[in-house]
Amino acid sequence: MADHEVWDCERRFWLDGSNFYKEHVAPDAVLVLPVIGIVVMPAVPTPFALLMLRRGLRVTLLAAAVSAFLLTVIAGPHFGWRMGLQALVGVMIGWIMRRRRSPWIALLLCSLFITAAGVFATLALIVFTGLPVKDVVDELRNAMDTAMSFLASGAHLVGLEQLWLAVRPSLLALEARGLQLWPLLLFAYLLCFALPMVTLYLTVATGTARVLGNDVRSFPPRWALRLAWLLMLPLAFLMSLPRRFVRRGGRSDSATGTMNPTGRKAGGSR
Repeated sequence: MADHEVWDCERRFWLDGSNFYKEHVAPDAVLVLPVIGIVVMPAVPTPFALLMLRRGLRVTLLAAAVSAFLLTVIAGPHFGWRMGLQALVGVMIGWIMRRRRSPWIALLLCSLFITAAGVFATLALIVFTGLPVKDVVDELRNAMDTAMSFLASGAHLVGLEQLWLAVRPSLLALEARGLQLWPLLLFAYLLCFALPMVTLYLTVATGTARVLGNDVRSFPPRWALRLAWLLMLPLAFLMSLPRRFVRRGGRSDSATGTMNPTGRKAGGSR
């Protein structure tokens, strides 16, 4: 297979993954969702954080190198370098817990570390393997269009359509400017995914360490949990609106039926 054919397959897999999967892997498949990987992934850095907390830096780095090497041999280099990256994140979390620093420092440093690693990996693919820059820009454009669609749907639900129409041209201009400066947009794009993932890493690692009897700072704090609960209330309200409309529609139909019993009797006699 020629190089341009390989990159065409890569582009179709990442930018049009569902159709590519149906055509070349499983024609009857509808959706592929790695449930086990999604559930287990937040706990991957935890063993390295605990090892760093109890045994120190040298033993933890040796364990990280061995795990990355074994996963590279078993599953390939793509999963191997990801394992090494998550192991280093666990080392950073364990070091900050051992020094009894603020967990927010760990959140910031680990998020920036993962984001920088993702940016450098993308640039390395472009330089050394010939990945077209157009594919990276197309993926960023798809992500921004998806975010704009979510914002438009939310504005329509809460009745802020006029406000959305007023700010939409500015957002489109910002999108065009960001696509011109695509490395900075790539950094911001990866950071948006790194922050919640590192939050899960810290939550699982600190919770496990406290359960095992280690004196570490709790994360997240109570005020953060309360704030998250308050932020989730509008989303829960919006998700409950369709049920309320369905219940009101059912009640109005039942009320109409009770107020017109003759119609029901006539229908029954027929």
